Amino acid sequence: MHSKLFLTLAIFAVFSSLARAQEATIARLAGAETVTVTLPSGEEAMMGQGAVIPVGSWVEVTRGKLFLRTFQGTVSVFSAGSVFEVTEVEKTAVAEKTRLTLKSGDMVANLDPNKRDVNDYGVVTPKGVAAARGTNYTVSVNGQDVVVTVVAGEVTVNIPDVGVVNLATGQVTSGGQATSLGAALMNSATAAATRTAIQAAAAAVSALASTGTDGVTSQTLSAVIGVVAAAANESGDDSVLTQATAAAVVASPANAQAVVQAAVQGRPAAAQAIVASATQAVVDGSAADANVDVNQVAQELTNTANETISSEGTGTDAPVDAGTVVEDVESEATTGEDTPDVEVPTDNITNPVSVTFTIRLSGQRFVAVTLNDQNDDAVVVSASGVVGAATNQIGDGSRVVFDVPASVIAEIGNLTAAQRANIEAGITSVLGALPVIEVPNNTIIVSPSS
Repeated sequence: MHSKLFLTLAIFAVFSSLARAQEATIARLAGAETVTVTLPSGEEAMMGQGAVIPVGSWVEVTRGKLFLRTFQGTVSVFSAGSVFEVTEVEKTAVAEKTRLTLKSGDMVANLDPNKRDVNDYGVVTPKGVAAARGTNYTVSVNGQDVVVTVVAGEVTVNIPDVGVVNLATGQVTSGGQATSLGAALMNSATAAATRTAIQAAAAAVSALASTGTDGVTSQTLSAVIGVVAAAANESGDDSVLTQATAAAVVASPANAQAVVQAAVQGRPAAAQAIVASATQAVVDGSAADANVDVNQVAQELTNTANETISSEGTGTDAPVDAGTVVEDVESEATTGEDTPDVEVPTDNITNPVSVTFTIRLSGQRFVAVTLNDQNDDAVVVSASGVVGAATNQIGDGSRVVFDVPASVIAEIGNLTAAQRANIEAGITSVLGALPVIEVPNNTIIVSPSS
């Protein structure tokens, strides 16, 4: 009997070693010191970089970005406004399984393609599970709206009432069949989410490429920027490429030349704008460094762009002018000195705006936000004149987070171009000629001036 008991325990030990529950780790926090974690027990805790998050915990990212590692080579990057559960993290004899439930917000999945045979990764959403093995893709959840965008590799999405949708590199789905990124950018219903996804992916991949770990390399980054360039070529929208360039450079200024090279190679017609965007991003990301020479940065990136164009044989020897790039950057630095700060959580960039201002969301959707500097309260004015509270005060009261209500976003997204133009004219007549701020997602942080 003792021998049978020993054998039973031995078998149990073997199976236990083959299937072990793991934990997720906060590999990095950018633009924030902690995140709010609700543990399986219901207890709430504030966790920082290096903290271990048990399976069954819910995490809320109020600002900045959270880099979550479940296994080496499996990193999920969550943007501000994201709420998710660490649903399952388990290593078996044949796979490294990760399941994350995204309730709301935007995330980027980065899976080492060299571990394709053992990766078993999936994101649970209200519209099914987006699963992959080795790839880079994004998932955005806004209520019942779900958009999955693939910037490298392949993803399968199991959508109720639709079935399995297979996505290849450069494709996206919003609950139906796959379409190209360029087509999604030209569709008012998916443009904003697709644009946000592209910028988030560029930033996340650039940040991870700089570490030299988790299977993300400079080649991965170049490939992702190339996919964005292809989308710009198809849609004719160069801003999606310049914004992705800026996001990638801010995430890691050391990657500026590689990013410019990949962007210009894919979209040489936008070379001047690409270099200006990258130069501005280097300057913004190095504001505290007195040794940054704008002229030198502009010249180096201009050389990279022109050499790339020359090697591609476009027929133009030097289409980018470094002097013009510097003028563009200096003009950008001068034009907003009389306005308060808007901090974009995705990149931690600070841009100036006026106390009362218009915010134009990506995808040609916009709202007007009026800041009341007496109590740090704010209202959102939508197309139909709907007015509602749109902020939650945080920290010491010097900053306010604006979350544009989903109902307002949906309403504005259904407008025609003519209707938007009429509404914009009406807003301008009431609030005056206000600056227009491009933001990559539906959340910004405003620091009102005194």
